[in-house]
Amino acid sequence: MKKYIMFAFIMFMPIVVNAASIQIVCEKDTITVGDSVRCDIIGNDTTVGGAKADSVSVTNGTITSFIKGNCIELAAGAVSNSSFECISDEAPNSTKIVSYVLKSQNEGNMVFELTNAQLVGYEYATIDFPSITKTITVKAKETTQATTKPAVKPQPSPSEPSPSGPNTQAPVQTEPVIEAPTTEVVTEPESEPTSEVVKPNPKSDEVIYLKSLKVDGIEINFSPTSFNYNFSVGKDINELNITYETEDDEDVEVSDTKLKSGLNKIYIVVTKGNLSSTYTLNVTKESSNKTVKTIKIVGSVSGIGVLVYCLFRVLRKF
Repeated sequence: MKKYIMFAFIMFMPIVVNAASIQIVCEKDTITVGDSVRCDIIGNDTTVGGAKADSVSVTNGTITSFIKGNCIELAAGAVSNSSFECISDEAPNSTKIVSYVLKSQNEGNMVFELTNAQLVGYEYATIDFPSITKTITVKAKETTQATTKPAVKPQPSPSEPSPSGPNTQAPVQTEPVIEAPTTEVVTEPESEPTSEVVKPNPKSDEVIYLKSLKVDGIEINFSPTSFNYNFSVGKDINELNITYETEDDEDVEVSDTKLKSGLNKIYIVVTKGNLSSTYTLNVTKESSNKTVKTIKIVGSVSGIGVLVYCLFRVLRKF
């Protein structure tokens, strides 16, 4: 009897599953063309130790700014408009990793995507997410119909005689003309609310840029609105010399410019107040390892003997 009770207890025990995930949660799922929306990157797990994404992009829209959530930067510029890499404060169950502000462009769907994302979750296990997307519906702006003023029939001047001769009641005929201005007062307020709807929010459009960025000996084709640059250098280049110009005395911080063999990431962080943008240089340095070639000798036993004899004669000379 005890065996059956134990079997039943085991069969109906709740199974604990660690369902780790990274989600994109936006404050709105439907917006109007030209409007902005904030989207949060949420990590869900028993313990969230960190997260990263190699690429952050948006279709039919632009990323205007980002806001750090519960992230501690691993290096200068680890969070940017095009990627992020951070460790969290290990909040239980879920934590807001980082937030992005998106601005829509055209009517249709705006798609926000994370590529090659990773979450460091339960017992510091790494979980890969090749692609995470969020779709936001973008509606067209509401158009207003032009209001037309009613035509007012011209009335004869009181000084002019009517066709039927003088008439002492002529001033009575001009009374409807006095009421015409009341139609203008009624139609004008209808256009006022539409002007308030289309006013842009100036704060959501603020993005800071560098005026120029140069790397000695390298042509990177710099553009202020492009934040990622990829190039290679020879094995003799151990450090880069980087120069830049700001638009309006912004603060600039450059990460370590020393190079090692393979891929190196150098971050140039531009900051002004609460706004921040990051330019990333992906530099691949040529490896200095020498390649050793192996020569295989194929031959008969007699041929090998001749080779050994020749080597012996050479060694005797030394």
